[in-house]
Amino acid sequence: MARLAILADDLTAAAGCALPGLRLGARATVRLTGADRYPLDGPDVVAWDLDTRELAGAGAAARIRSAAAHPSTGDTLYLNVGSRLRRRVGSAVEAALAGSGRRVAIVATADGTDVAGRLRATSRAQVVPVGLAALHNGGLAHAVEGRSPVILACEATTVRDLERIVAAGARVGESVVWVGSAALAASLSASVLGLPPAATPAHQRCVGPVLIVLGSLPRPSEVHLSALRSVLRVVPVEVDALALAHGGARAGRVIDEAAAVAARALRVGADTAVFAGGSAPTLGGLSPRIAAGLAGVARRALCDASAGGVVLTGGLTARAVCDALAIARIDLVGEIEHGVALGRAVDSGLDVVAKAGTFGDRLSLVRALGRSAA
Repeated sequence: MARLAILADDLTAAAGCALPGLRLGARATVRLTGADRYPLDGPDVVAWDLDTRELAGAGAAARIRSAAAHPSTGDTLYLNVGSRLRRRVGSAVEAALAGSGRRVAIVATADGTDVAGRLRATSRAQVVPVGLAALHNGGLAHAVEGRSPVILACEATTVRDLERIVAAGARVGESVVWVGSAALAASLSASVLGLPPAATPAHQRCVGPVLIVLGSLPRPSEVHLSALRSVLRVVPVEVDALALAHGGARAGRVIDEAAAVAARALRVGADTAVFAGGSAPTLGGLSPRIAAGLAGVARRALCDASAGGVVLTGGLTARAVCDALAIARIDLVGEIEHGVALGRAVDSGLDVVAKAGTFGDRLSLVRALGRSAA
């Protein structure tokens, strides 16, 4: 049973929220669909990618409720909802409470978001605003008396505020659902694990070329691709985004052609970047189809060639590629740069780096490959 269980809406968020535990020397893993076949003992931190970002409210709530009821959640349950509290945050919190059988949720971010207002607009549960002054003298414990279920919307503007909220939450006297952004995950990890900061463990990268799949918006993809081509000898493989979006026989031909090009590059040991070309903003609503098409290219290319790892950008595409490659669990083994995890797929042994599309600078993917400049 994990000491800290994290529920996240996509793969990059799950890995990012588990990283603070790894920095403290804990064992951390990310679970995807189908990971129930793995034993529950072992990792101190388990982060679930629930893949709910594109789901409607009822579907997302059902997944959150089911995961919160899972035996691996342990005493400390954390629901990641992003730094700005994603839409439907109230129903997500209610689902976590219902699944876990807990009556109290503590919500906090440190970015000035109107937490109480957002929760009241999206939740039927009782929402109680809590100022920083109330954290003293058992303020949180007093706020939950006689209320069930209750959501405490805590005021915070700094990381130090989050640390004080976590300390006060530990004195409530019962297990709660914690809700917030990655900053709260860091404060919670330090409190729950009780470990001093440790050096991030060294990790021997897998031997072989790396397959990169760029799934972010066009402009970030162009910036990253330019850096990869100028600094390293990366082979670009462009896939027609419009064909992927429309589907059908044409999409199948485009996927087959791109996969063949990528496989040829990988077989000669070349790092290879697959990306959707011509994806104008008008294709945004078709992103799931484009992500699925890119994942199909990755799967077919790796059926015909081997690689030491995959580097994935954009949460939607990262999850689609992992599903296509039957990756159900990723153990975190290092940190490429702050906030970008290096993982090892348990079944295949592939190195896996999943990065939010807009996170980092133009050289982030160069560092993710672990290569020296050509």
